[in-house]
Amino acid sequence: MSSSGTNNRIADLLVEIDGMHCASCVARIEHVVQNLEGVKSVSVNLATRRGRISFDREHTSSKEIIDRIREIGFDARPASTVSADKLISEQLARWHRHFRNLVVSAIVALPIIFSSMFHIGFPNAPAIMWFLTSVVLAFTGREFFAGAWKRIKTGSADMNVLVATGVGTAYLYSTFITFAPNLWIRLGLPLHTYFEAAVVICLFVSLGRLLEERARLQTGNAVRALLARAPQTVLVMREEKTLEVPLEEVAVGDIVIVRPSEMVPVDGIVIDGESWVDESLLTGEPLPVEKTAGDQLSSGTLNTGGILRMQATRV
Repeated sequence: MSSSGTNNRIADLLVEIDGMHCASCVARIEHVVQNLEGVKSVSVNLATRRGRISFDREHTSSKEIIDRIREIGFDARPASTVSADKLISEQLARWHRHFRNLVVSAIVALPIIFSSMFHIGFPNAPAIMWFLTSVVLAFTGREFFAGAWKRIKTGSADMNVLVATGVGTAYLYSTFITFAPNLWIRLGLPLHTYFEAAVVICLFVSLGRLLEERARLQTGNAVRALLARAPQTVLVMREEKTLEVPLEEVAVGDIVIVRPSEMVPVDGIVIDGESWVDESLLTGEPLPVEKTAGDQLSSGTLNTGGILRMQATRV
């Protein structure tokens, strides 16, 4: 079979993947998908929660790949079926849910933490602490236990399994001591509960995930703001004529004209003109950099001076 026929069979699939929290999740997905027949390459990004898979249509399909990801405990869907507005609303909803659960859990956990730290006693303390801990686990711990169960069913482990094991052991041990103290006395074991350990682990890990969601939201907002500044059309010289073409139609080798106060649309090399370019987006340097013939220009930087003619090297 010719190489052109083989190339026609190769397809790229961009997948939105939810439920990843650590590098082991990424490694697990890449390993499982890579072992599917017909899959050529797999790349999963934890920060963006996206995976890019190249596969042979004759041996597998996008549905089979997505179903396989779901079988190992992750939520997956084609990125083409999710609009940018929907992704933003889902991220905001996820952040608000985590924030609400964390605030409620922190308020409920305060009596447990202070009682354990300062050895404050009160009537029926073990039973009350058990109840309060149960409430905390219902809000912030539910996610860990649900995620751990999904991984265990597929014969794998991740951060959820680690957290659920620690929290669950402390909670169950303390529950047995609270409601069956005589058994532990006969065994000669101290009647000491560890409810504070369970709630503190849940609170700190949940706080970490909340900060992760916040960072992801801020990064997404910054990228969207940058894309909003990008020019929709570009001045290009073709056959000694200056044409205004859509940005996506610019090709490598095109001569692009960048006017004052315009963003550089693509990467390239200056072939004519002198100007000062603001590269703070890339380098953090607040002062513009002088650009003349032969200098490199990067997409996303801002031309603050004169007119530049550049040759596109990457689009």
